[in-house]
Amino acid sequence: MRRRKYDTQEQLSSIEAATLRVRNPANTFDYDIVPAAIVADRQLNLPLLTATDTVAVLAMAQTFLTGVKTFNSSILAIRNPADTFSYTIVATAITADRSLTLPLITATDTLAVLALAQTFLTGVKTFNSSILAIRNPADSFSYTVVAAAITADRNRCYDTAPSASSTPGCRP
Repeated sequence: MRRRKYDTQEQLSSIEAATLRVRNPANTFDYDIVPAAIVADRQLNLPLLTATDTVAVLAMAQTFLTGVKTFNSSILAIRNPADTFSYTIVATAITADRSLTLPLITATDTLAVLALAQTFLTGVKTFNSSILAIRNPADSFSYTVVAAAITADRNRCYDTAPSASSTPGCRP
């Protein structure tokens, strides 16, 4: 069969074609499904659907709707727009499910990481721990601040070289 006109009821048990053409309902455009030059028989499995769904493709911007999306790999690579470099996120060998919760932000912001020097911009940064350790660049000593059972907010200023103008709120 060379070409069959648009038919919503066509049923085939098998078809051999180098290109599978699927027309739109208006019969104005079509999708051409073209296989690569594979070197062995391959099977493409479609998942069991319990409702109407959409197939995702690689090169288009897409929104993945509700439901957990599981990738069975310990590595996630996020490429830059030029496709020349990647951020690689690697999961370690965890022994239980863990959740990484990103905070609600109200403007564009930057995610801080542990091993790089970073500048925290204006605003109060709250760490919910009773101990704060600040290490020197050589990692040879630290300031350790331990919060006692306080009953009100307290402000403390630590300045290694106090002067009248060195740190706002500090007294020489």
